[in-house]
Amino acid sequence: MTLNSAEWEMIVQKGENTNINRSVFVRKDAGGSWKKLKAGHEGNYYMTTMLRALYALAILPEGNRRMMQQKIFGPCKMFYEIRDNGDVQVDLFVVDEALETPKHKAAGLYQAKWEKRGEAWSLPEDSRPEVSMEMAHKWGKAHMAAVAGKFDNADTAATKLGTHIENAWLNNDEINDYRQPGNHYSLFWMNNEFTSKDQLDHLISLIQMAQRKQESVRWLVHGEGAACFVKALNFLNSNPASSDIHVAQRGLEKQAVFFSNPRGKTTSKNDLEALCKKSGLVFQDININKRDVIHNPDARSEAINEILSAGAKLTLGGGMGAIGLSGAAKSLDLAISAPSAAVAGGILLAGYVVVKDSYKKNSAYARNIQGAFSASFGKGNEDWAA
Repeated sequence: MTLNSAEWEMIVQKGENTNINRSVFVRKDAGGSWKKLKAGHEGNYYMTTMLRALYALAILPEGNRRMMQQKIFGPCKMFYEIRDNGDVQVDLFVVDEALETPKHKAAGLYQAKWEKRGEAWSLPEDSRPEVSMEMAHKWGKAHMAAVAGKFDNADTAATKLGTHIENAWLNNDEINDYRQPGNHYSLFWMNNEFTSKDQLDHLISLIQMAQRKQESVRWLVHGEGAACFVKALNFLNSNPASSDIHVAQRGLEKQAVFFSNPRGKTTSKNDLEALCKKSGLVFQDININKRDVIHNPDARSEAINEILSAGAKLTLGGGMGAIGLSGAAKSLDLAISAPSAAVAGGILLAGYVVVKDSYKKNSAYARNIQGAFSASFGKGNEDWAA
């Protein structure tokens, strides 16, 4: 290393893998932050994007040396120099979201692949919709597929749903076995068009194709995608391939589904489990975001029960008078039928945030009410619910 170690910190080391042909250094005062980011970026889309930008400098082709250069990677703008020995020193690293053109990939089926360099599941830049799932490609004994809920874009969905799949389907000691270059899972991306008949028909065809070929598929169904998956199974139940139920369901027992943060009507655990049993699919399990009180019936029911079990009355300010716990519970329950998110938020604020002040010592849920609000109206439902 020729760079002065008192001024520079190495974040990427030449030879970390076969693609890394340069070491990358940042200023010493930023070194600690970069090391923390490198160690803790897993599962965080934004941190991973920044790290991928830095790694992009480690694979630069030959260029001018000892002069300031600039590279833009997504929302990251980097000013750097290539030293005489080929190492890269980053003089300035700027994150500006205005630099990043939103990537709105068309709805369809994609292959989300493990990218070793960025250490994340992602869609290759040249991704195009696939005609069908490559079901011969298996994780163990089954092909892996995900149905995406609401995300800003397909790239974010690919990264985050890879983590959902790992948590849902793999043991901790298995994860690295599947984080391998070339490994992929099928991503069904609806471009947030969850009521589209075209998307529903496409999803039905994917389930039916796997059934006809007697292929094993493990599904991860996320968020709003659960409502579409429910419609697909209802269609199969209403339009069986044969009047003989055993013939109609033959092959579906090879498909198993795990629901993560499901949203929509009839997406409670009991509803989903009963529907899978009726359809012939294996209901693997469900992971519920307990803060998603507006969109998930199980989370809402648990919150209402918690209110009712507190055993005290609340006093609302602003001259609204006294309200019993049952009233607070009712206002929360009404939120699901509110005409807009803004109205629903008002009901929550009027009927439930007050509960936080009254029994926060007794309620972990109340202590996390901000998280509940984020899950309902922000992006809190995108991540795996721990």
